[in-house]
Amino acid sequence: MRTIKKISLISVVTLVFLLSFSSVADKGSSSWVQWRGDPLHHAVTVGPGPENGDIIWAYQTNGQVYSSPVFYHGGMLIGSDDGNLYCFDPGTGDVRWKYRTNGPVQATAYIDGNRAYFGSFDRSMTCIELPENVDGRPTKLWNITVEGKIIGSCHPYQDSVIVADNEGYVYRFTKDGDLVWKEKVSESEFWASPVIDEGSGTGIIGDVGNRLFTFRLDDGSVRSITGFGPDSEIYSSGLLYEGRFYITDGEGRKLTSMDIDSSEDTWIFDVGYPCYSTPIVDGDRLYFSSFEYLWCIPKDDPNGDGNISDDEVIWSSPTHDFQGGSSPIVSGDRVYVGSDDYDLYCFDKMTGEEIWKAGTKGYIYSSPVLYNGSIYFGSLDRSVYCVGDRPPGLVISATLSPLEITADDTARLLINITDEEDNIVRDTVITLDTSAGHMAMPGSQAPLSVVHLDGGSLILEVIPIQVSSRSTMDISIKAEKEGLRDTSATIQLIIEPGEGSGDDEIELDETEDRIPYIIGVVILIILNMALLSILVLFKIRDLNTTKEMDQ
Repeated sequence: MRTIKKISLISVVTLVFLLSFSSVADKGSSSWVQWRGDPLHHAVTVGPGPENGDIIWAYQTNGQVYSSPVFYHGGMLIGSDDGNLYCFDPGTGDVRWKYRTNGPVQATAYIDGNRAYFGSFDRSMTCIELPENVDGRPTKLWNITVEGKIIGSCHPYQDSVIVADNEGYVYRFTKDGDLVWKEKVSESEFWASPVIDEGSGTGIIGDVGNRLFTFRLDDGSVRSITGFGPDSEIYSSGLLYEGRFYITDGEGRKLTSMDIDSSEDTWIFDVGYPCYSTPIVDGDRLYFSSFEYLWCIPKDDPNGDGNISDDEVIWSSPTHDFQGGSSPIVSGDRVYVGSDDYDLYCFDKMTGEEIWKAGTKGYIYSSPVLYNGSIYFGSLDRSVYCVGDRPPGLVISATLSPLEITADDTARLLINITDEEDNIVRDTVITLDTSAGHMAMPGSQAPLSVVHLDGGSLILEVIPIQVSSRSTMDISIKAEKEGLRDTSATIQLIIEPGEGSGDDEIELDETEDRIPYIIGVVILIILNMALLSILVLFKIRDLNTTKEMDQ
């Protein structure tokens, strides 16, 4: 069970990065630059999510992906266990660049302007300068060795960043790479990302033992320690919302809410299942995941008795999860969360009704991020995913006449381009490729590979090559138009030998035409033997001369 706990924990570290916002009331912003959107881990954003769970693209890295994305200048950053921080084009899934470290990158990067800050299992904290264009490459600005592996994400505080490692240390680095302070806060491991409350100058983080620490951001000194039950393991990073801190405690199977300034003002929800998820508050509701379920409960204790009872639970929806590691996000009227059953779920946030799910091939500990109407996340199947509403696609209808010709003839190819509702589509780009021979406009022999199609139809001639036996020619057609999904089609033409490829010609090739080659080979062998004999004679003469000189 210990292994399962540790795996679960990584998910806590790799939660969501949503739109940055300056306050809870201002949840909309143009970029998602840090884990769960801000240093308090609010993780609620605005904007419409996808109506369907279609996989728009998937890219397989060389390692499991626990990390969650952040965005800058139209690019998406996410780490992988293969040791790279990747930058993707979020629209296409193309890799713009990747930055190599010496260990898995499970933490999520923090982006500040043209810089990205992130930790790695190689026991280092790194800052890179981000390129301004898609063709650029990142540049390392600084890299600092720390005591342990960095699993959790960093957050900004004033002109610095705060991060913890799995040796129980918490660090404050200036954004230029100077160490402000380093404190041994716990004898146990930190897997979580600290909550940073700049207003009070306080940081909050739990260890994988059963203790929660508050510490001063100016010098790292511990202000208070809260103990949980003996079975508790605090892998969750927790949420600070309007002065209350919400956190789950792993095998302790509870969610605790406490006033950050008064440990007396506390209530507990006995989940009944292990839970490693970081909660979210949206309005008067609290959302989090556990083994098996996504939960929606009141954010405040309804009757003030110190417990959320079963009849006070608003809803719980099955996710068939046996780790409970992915943390949900809320946007509009939807809640999104990953599961160990390989699916990303979308629920109605008011009723808990499942709206859709998108399947992968591995556990999902990464937490989803909403960006430009699509959902982005990683999976332990080593892939990064974009899920959303697949745009309507083009349809290619290709008719070849005849389907079988001789090598001396041509065939006629009729191409029609429509949309999925059978409407003619104009202004498309047609790309042609053949396994042999070429395409041409009627009456022309000039090879043709790209056609800008104004209308919805195109007629081309297929010009094969000479063949000596029955062969096939594959014709590939790709249609593209901005705003519509590309599509491709392949059609096959059968080619018989033409008049220039008769049996007589083939027999000649196999008999008489070989005689000159045979004669040439024989002459070449004779010349080589003569040259070898001359070399041997010269060698013998040199040896005799050497003996005479020695005498």
